[in-house]
Amino acid sequence: MEPLTERRHRIHGGEVPLVMECISNMLAKQLDTKERIYDAIVLYRVLFRFIRHSEGRPPYPEEITWDTIKELVEEAVEKMS
Repeated sequence: MEPLTERRHRIHGGEVPLVMECISNMLAKQLDTKERIYDAIVLYRVLFRFIRHSEGRPPYPEEITWDTIKELVEEAVEKMS
């Protein structure tokens, strides 16, 4: 892969699976320890956009809990396999 030479503000289509995998892995580690919920919520929102709602304003759940995060990670793993 060639190094990027220009500034970009978007993730291109071919990069999405790798980004989803990395975010899922990070969230899975946080689920093991259940530490830093606010960091996990940020990652959850990114993964949510990739999996459930990619256009417009996303309808995030009113409350994002560890159980909500676990459900989305499981859904992501299923979609990536």
